Amino acid sequence: MDVSDIFENFYENSLDPATGIPNNGLIVKLPYETETTGNENFNLKFFSRDTHTIFAPRLEVVWNDASFTGASDTTVVHQTNDGGPIVYFKNIEEKYPEGSVVQFRLGARSKFPTKTYTTSSFFLASTQRLTNTSSYAVCDAVTNETLLDYDDIYTRISHDSNGSFFNYRMNALSPERYYKFKIRSKYTDGTVKYFDNGYYFKVVR
Repeated sequence: MDVSDIFENFYENSLDPATGIPNNGLIVKLPYETETTGNENFNLKFFSRDTHTIFAPRLEVVWNDASFTGASDTTVVHQTNDGGPIVYFKNIEEKYPEGSVVQFRLGARSKFPTKTYTTSSFFLASTQRLTNTSSYAVCDAVTNETLLDYDDIYTRISHDSNGSFFNYRMNALSPERYYKFKIRSKYTDGTVKYFDNGYYFKVVR
């Protein structure tokens, strides 16, 4: 449910009590017309924050923190055929404290680079990155339930002179569970590539 209007009114009220509406919390209920007709039967299940499932109620707050600098120091991986490109996490760890804020660095390269004659590794010669229209999603590793979906604005992947990256706040996830990231890249020719190669991690107390 989109509750943006409600929270905008909460915020207006906090600035001027004569405007907006006071913040007395939220209640999840059926529409008034449905509750009063008596002609419908419903079986609804709601979970508290203490549930042992992944379905604890949560308020999703998103903002655009993407930044794009150092483009001249990097090149976009355009090879999308023959299984490319290859995308990997440079610094993902097995566990993260629930209150931590982590910057994840992504590596990207062509699966089969163009043959050249050089005295050094092709992959050391240049820093490659994903497209500006790449984004990430977060899923529960056990149920595969999507907790934060791809979004071209709010989960957009940034880049700087060292390549692609994004920041993530672990307090958005329930502790003592395993999760995984998935990556999506969009290309100007309409090609969309998905990367789900076991980018797993656990949030701990």
